[in-house]
Amino acid sequence: MVYVRGRGIYANFFDIGDGYTHWGFFLEIAQQIGEIGGLQPHKTAIPRKELAKLPDKPRSIIEATPEEQIISRFSYDIDPLPRLYSGQILLIGDAAHAKSPTRARGMTAGFEDAFALSQHLASTTRVENALASFQAERLPIVHEYQRTSRDVSMKIGRLRKKASV
Repeated sequence: MVYVRGRGIYANFFDIGDGYTHWGFFLEIAQQIGEIGGLQPHKTAIPRKELAKLPDKPRSIIEATPEEQIISRFSYDIDPLPRLYSGQILLIGDAAHAKSPTRARGMTAGFEDAFALSQHLASTTRVENALASFQAERLPIVHEYQRTSRDVSMKIGRLRKKASV
């Protein structure tokens, strides 16, 4: 696996066999007014000026990928939710605490949620009690992940002011 970073962008690459490489490209930009609440931005192509921030080799992998083999997914850094469940509906992982990839906690936080939920469900016969105790445990943790992810993004990402020379 290879991980590269440029100002406000992140990319990862790994071999998935049979001559294929999975790559992910993460771009930190604010949603445009007409895009807020939507599932994807109006312009889905990787902006050339952002792609140019990558070193030559990783950039060439992305540029060589046929468009029909590109599957796009979009995630947004959402404000922390006040609760993770309502009735017997529970959100875990990115659905509950989407954030920028700067702390690299997204997948791990989802696994932590799943493990904690299994522990809480095993500890009681009442689903409502399990969900309440799960939320009491996880909500402060995931809010901290979101807060620190934003803090790191502001320090190293696109919104960081360049040092004066």
